Amino acid sequence: VLFFYRRILHPLNDLRQLLERLIDETYTPISTDHLDPLLLPVFKSYNEMVTHLSELEEAKRLHAQSLQHEVRLATQALLEQQYSLARAERLAAIGEVAAKLAHEIRNPLAGIQMAFNNLRREIDDQQQCERMGLIDSELKRLARLLNEMLDQSRHAPEEASDFDLAVLARDLLVLTRYQLPDTIQLRSNIDKPLVVHLPESGLRQALLNLLLNAADALEGRSGLVIIYAEQEQKSLKIEIVDNGSGFSEELLTQGIRPFRTERAHGTGLGLAMVQRYVKDLGGSISLANIQPHGAKVILSIPSGVA
Repeated sequence: VLFFYRRILHPLNDLRQLLERLIDETYTPISTDHLDPLLLPVFKSYNEMVTHLSELEEAKRLHAQSLQHEVRLATQALLEQQYSLARAERLAAIGEVAAKLAHEIRNPLAGIQMAFNNLRREIDDQQQCERMGLIDSELKRLARLLNEMLDQSRHAPEEASDFDLAVLARDLLVLTRYQLPDTIQLRSNIDKPLVVHLPESGLRQALLNLLLNAADALEGRSGLVIIYAEQEQKSLKIEIVDNGSGFSEELLTQGIRPFRTERAHGTGLGLAMVQRYVKDLGGSISLANIQPHGAKVILSIPSGVA
């Protein structure tokens, strides 16, 4: 009996305990020393199993670490992209305001200078002429500042390069995915490689703006945002479509204007920035609602396909 207990029952009891510990992902091999030959195949199979499970657990751990690293990289890339986007929006807004102010002030200033010069020629008093000379120099300085302001508001265009729009769209969807709820689906219908010759950074910012705008239009509800792109004769057509509530009639009628927004937390600069990018390329942007509900933004860019 003692022999039976030591060689059979006791090892089996140890095996039972180790099997129960597998639930807690504790993979401990069992000793095969002084084991009855009848049990040796079973115990060897158990040891092979826990070795395999341990290797799988380590592979899972390494895979989880890799995923966490990828998530951190993607999140960092998204944050950097959004920071760049916000900065570009602010610069675009400043440039827009500066250009409008400079343009509106420069025209009446030219009239003031002309009237002042006529008045100056009619005055013979030396002391008054000296004072008017100071005024004239300040008017010229103001005109020069306005011209400099207009020159600075004209941003330097980004150099175009060849890149695959399908890859760019896929990368943007991955980045955008991390900051949207799971109820919002993102999809790209650019199934085949589409190499284009465009300013890549500007297009990336423009499309990111449109994707985030479309997602915001869903207002947290379940919905779908899709990006389409195709070559149409000598132009590239890109569409961002969502099944949200659509654009307001006012926006569709009056068009895109800086600082005008339909969202409480919006800046009114996103669509204006996209419009500026497309117009700088000689293209156009249009807005439309789709039935039964939803909206789409259509970009048409000439000679965009490489």
